[in-house]
Amino acid sequence: MLNLKTIAHYVMIKRITICALIVFMLIWKADNTLAGEPMRLSESDSGKVIQIFVGDELEVVLPGNPTTGYVWDVSSLDSHFLTQAKTDFIANDKAIGSGGMEVLRFKAIAAGRSEVKLIFHRPFERNVPPAKTFDATVIIKNE
Repeated sequence: MLNLKTIAHYVMIKRITICALIVFMLIWKADNTLAGEPMRLSESDSGKVIQIFVGDELEVVLPGNPTTGYVWDVSSLDSHFLTQAKTDFIANDKAIGSGGMEVLRFKAIAAGRSEVKLIFHRPFERNVPPAKTFDATVIIKNE
């Protein structure tokens, strides 16, 4: 026989389960982003294969300091599936010449697969290998 205390406990468990399900549904699109937020990759994600959906944005956030002449540039990208939106630099502090993070943004425009290869170099130095590289394989799916 069910008593009032047992019913109240059952209702509480049901509410917790529903709340957990709602939270899960909000974050299901990507394992390290919230729905509606861009997928963010960092230096430690180089070499990984990731999945996003058509219409999603991808941000690659890498350390840099453009005052030294070094910048991150795209060396390979399949523009049928991904387009480069823009690049920003966010300084660590307000001191002139301080380092920070370069944020390269991309938009998924069609289902398919694209390698994203970036190089950290001084564009004005010819025939010099890049100081660093970053690469990721992006699989873009229809929702």
